[in-house]
Amino acid sequence: MKYKLSFSILYDEKNWKLETFEQQRRCFLEQLLESMGSEKGKYINSDLVFDDANVMLAKTLIQIAEKYEYNYDIFTSPVYSSEEIKNSRYVPFLINSDEVDFDKNGKELNLYPNILCVKCSMPDDAVVPSPYYIDKKEMKKLQDLYYCSNGVTVFSMKAFDLLVNEMRGYVNYGDVVVLDKGKKIDYGKGFMWVKPKYKIGPFVDAVVKQYCDACSNPVEVRQERSKKLFEMNVVAVDSFKDVQAPIVLVGNWYGEVGPKKHCDRSHYVFISGELHEKIIGMELKGFVRADRVIHAIDEEELLSL
Repeated sequence: MKYKLSFSILYDEKNWKLETFEQQRRCFLEQLLESMGSEKGKYINSDLVFDDANVMLAKTLIQIAEKYEYNYDIFTSPVYSSEEIKNSRYVPFLINSDEVDFDKNGKELNLYPNILCVKCSMPDDAVVPSPYYIDKKEMKKLQDLYYCSNGVTVFSMKAFDLLVNEMRGYVNYGDVVVLDKGKKIDYGKGFMWVKPKYKIGPFVDAVVKQYCDACSNPVEVRQERSKKLFEMNVVAVDSFKDVQAPIVLVGNWYGEVGPKKHCDRSHYVFISGELHEKIIGMELKGFVRADRVIHAIDEEELLSL
């Protein structure tokens, strides 16, 4: 894995005149780039961009900006090779789709039958409604894979038949009904809902904002990016927990639970690098190649400032 780094100087009234700022900033950054010698970078659209950055480089840029008391912006993002993605434990299961289990007014089409807490309406989302309802209008076009809420993915029968042996024993699945204006229709050659049985650890940037007073379960979970520079834009969970399944759920969700919205949660699905490569060869409509790897904090140390 490499880190791409972007660095720029921001305008402030103390150090710059507005009418000459753009020209002076460019001059400063180009001179800074030249002075760094061995560091391979370039000036692009008011930023210094380094395609293979490291912590020492980042610290040097920050020290220089702070020496002159300049406001600055610095940002890093990981870049993975195709081999790193292929050999990874897990990558995101990416689909070109919005959630299709809501109608055009944003009302959920599936109510989970088992409620664990009367006060917060926390559902037992391991018991997925079946048949599972999805909306044709929200599907937008016919493809092989669609996102749904709560970690459910809808597969066309083509996709399901191709992948069922890979997923057998690792997922629950059931029938899907497609609705058009609230009425059941035949669409394509049929679909199946799929949800992983196994969970790995939660995202490290997940923050519980509120718990239920009655059951003590989280009822509001938000994402807060790490302030450690080189962990920004790195997708990481606290542990893979020795799970070997080729398709898994992350151990937490983002969103809110409560009356009238009791089961609208973002629950992410990951697949193994090996399964990812197999799906690429199947040319399933809606599938999007992963561009990043999932990291487990208990298995590796990520660079940070």
